[in-house]
Amino acid sequence: MSTQYHPAALGSYLMACLPFSFLLMKRKILSDRCLGILCLSLGLSGIILAFSRGSLFGVIALCCVWFLQKNRVLLFKYFIIALLLVIFACSLPGLSRNFPHFQRFSIKGLLSRGVFQARTVRIITAYRILKKHPLFGIGLCHFRKKYNKYSPVSRSDEDGKVPDNMFLLFLAEAGIAGFLGFIFFIGCLLKKGFHRIKMLKHGENKDMLIAVTAGLVGLLVNMNTYDMLYWVTPLFLFGILAGMVGVHYDV
Repeated sequence: MSTQYHPAALGSYLMACLPFSFLLMKRKILSDRCLGILCLSLGLSGIILAFSRGSLFGVIALCCVWFLQKNRVLLFKYFIIALLLVIFACSLPGLSRNFPHFQRFSIKGLLSRGVFQARTVRIITAYRILKKHPLFGIGLCHFRKKYNKYSPVSRSDEDGKVPDNMFLLFLAEAGIAGFLGFIFFIGCLLKKGFHRIKMLKHGENKDMLIAVTAGLVGLLVNMNTYDMLYWVTPLFLFGILAGMVGVHYDV
């Protein structure tokens, strides 16, 4: 399952790589800086053209971590203004008429009633599963198999029988025990990672830790929009970034 199979997986890959572009842009060598700018430009362009709203939310989250941990409050404000301008541009009738896919990033697309209705059905399905199997869930990979049994709306297409939310999937398939275990693992990892960032002095070591932490936070936000860890490439990315944060704070 490569990154090219589905736009959400491609968006996750490009989004998690963005913080490393920031590291290249901070180097003194001109060629490294140019490479960083090129990677950042291509990454952002790819995320926009993937039309993945989840990846866009992930970019927002990782930029928040990067700019705030680097105390670049002014750049963070510029980033928010640029983001609002992009959403406003995508909301223009002319652009949405000629390029309908950009509607996904418009105000109407981000607050689409259809999106909320679809997710409400999946939340109800997960709730019914959790009610029947509260402690350990229905079992890994069983949400799709048992979807029609618990869902208020029966579906015939296999691609639609998913919660489109990794945390919801943990609750349904691993139960309260599995969900709390994952939250505990992530909570401890991020707590120690941010603590280590505060302890380190300014330098490449600190910048690298901020970058991998930002990428991990971006993936965690992206998890709210699709079943990310059931895709091989995003799963490996998540494992790599989590491992880098975990190793770094022990060094």
